[in-house]
Amino acid sequence: MCRKKAAPHLIVSETDFTLLSGSEVLSTYTFNTRLAKHLFCNYVAVHVRGRARFMNDEAQQDAAMDALVAAFEGGAEPWSRARLTEEQYRGRVQAIYRGRVQAIRAFEIEIEHLEGVFKLSQDKPVTDQQAVIAGLERESNEPVLVEYMKRRLAGSLSGSG
Repeated sequence: MCRKKAAPHLIVSETDFTLLSGSEVLSTYTFNTRLAKHLFCNYVAVHVRGRARFMNDEAQQDAAMDALVAAFEGGAEPWSRARLTEEQYRGRVQAIYRGRVQAIRAFEIEIEHLEGVFKLSQDKPVTDQQAVIAGLERESNEPVLVEYMKRRLAGSLSGSG
């Protein structure tokens, strides 16, 4: 959850996303257990707005959970409900699974608006922005980005940005 925007962060499966260029500006983050690895772009983001619709139907929840597990469960033999026999699934495993599905709250979003946003420290004090620019000049091969940030900062200082 982004506290500043009060917006949830959602993960897109690798099968639903193709990165055409720019892999050099991605950072890998691992949270809590350090098992899941997520790629984030250091400089831009897409904010999606729309109507969320909770999936209350058990079949929809199962399909969403199966897709989530298939996308993110690792290892040589990842867990899946499909690998369980009906007898294995009944009883305790089913109760645990049902409880977890209910806790996760699967949903769909009907997209109404997409907004590309820069994450270039523009909300930081001028001295911080200058330090970011200096760091990028020293440590990256991003001359176009550096020039853009300089122009943007100069425009905001002159009141035209």
